[in-house]
Amino acid sequence: MGFAWKVQPMSATNAQKAYRCPGCAQLVEPGTAHVVVWRDDSIFGDRAVEDRRHWHSACWRVA
Repeated sequence: MGFAWKVQPMSATNAQKAYRCPGCAQLVEPGTAHVVVWRDDSIFGDRAVEDRRHWHSACWRVA
């Protein structure tokens, strides 16, 4: 069963922290443009910060 996802671009300027990409398990380094992704049906809606994952843009495209 597929899910609907919210995908928010994160610019390199706004990327201030390192995150672990769930697609490749490598770091999304600070200063790297990427996407922030969370399920559209989260019970907390857009405020479900703990459900958000930071992906390399290329990893998300092939997921």
